[in-house]
Amino acid sequence: MATERQTSFLDLPREIRNKIYDHVFEDSTIKLQSKNRTEPPAILLTCMQIYTKAISPFYRCATFHFEEYSVGNSWVRCLPAKYTSILTQVRFDVGPYLTRTPERIEQRKLKAREAIACLDEFQRLARMRGKALRPDALQVHIELESGRWVWTNDPMSLIEA
Repeated sequence: MATERQTSFLDLPREIRNKIYDHVFEDSTIKLQSKNRTEPPAILLTCMQIYTKAISPFYRCATFHFEEYSVGNSWVRCLPAKYTSILTQVRFDVGPYLTRTPERIEQRKLKAREAIACLDEFQRLARMRGKALRPDALQVHIELESGRWVWTNDPMSLIEA
């Protein structure tokens, strides 16, 4: 009598596992809320073999989101350099600082400049660690005069438009 061998996830071909990792992480948003370490998704905690194979797709596919510059700054400084260049979405939600009132145009421009300075600082930190972030990976969340919120890597162009 032959015994049936159970097939595990790790028995699947690497190409199929990689597609599964991409699918699992493609809609993941990791909200960075404190300077302390952020808990990774559960799949990365299952075993060292899965962690080793899934960590690159995690950084490549997930969106990393923060609302405080100090939190993002701390995170990018701790990020292993080999993952920096594969990030595709790092989002800084600057909040509702861009108002729709015309008398606040200068304030809106100032905040947009601050957001640009933040994006530039993130690129500088990444380059110091030996890897530049993709130019389109860093985005800030701003409110347009119409009241619509958008993610952009060029906030000043939207303010002056």
